[in-house]
Amino acid sequence: MPNSRVWIDEAGSPREDRRAGVTMSHEQVREIAREAAAEVMARFGFDDEDRKEIYADALWLRRQRLGAEQFQIWVKRGVIGAFISGALVALWTGVKELARLKGGQ
Repeated sequence: MPNSRVWIDEAGSPREDRRAGVTMSHEQVREIAREAAAEVMARFGFDDEDRKEIYADALWLRRQRLGAEQFQIWVKRGVIGAFISGALVALWTGVKELARLKGGQ
């Protein structure tokens, strides 16, 4: 291909760049990635300069998620417990009624 270049990356593997004449250094790529990450964080409402605040927000979100998961587990346990209790009460009532009927004959 006339516009392709072959170069060796940092791991020593050959790479082919098919873009005509576009070459960037590792630092240029890192800078573009930093700018893109800052733009995404800004769109989500985070100030990329205040990393402690971002970390605190992430911890708060994690605690909220874990709390919601625990709540879901406890609700499931409560529903299952209510069904089991209802089944046991129905069984006990049936046994008592059967004993009353057999005792009355």
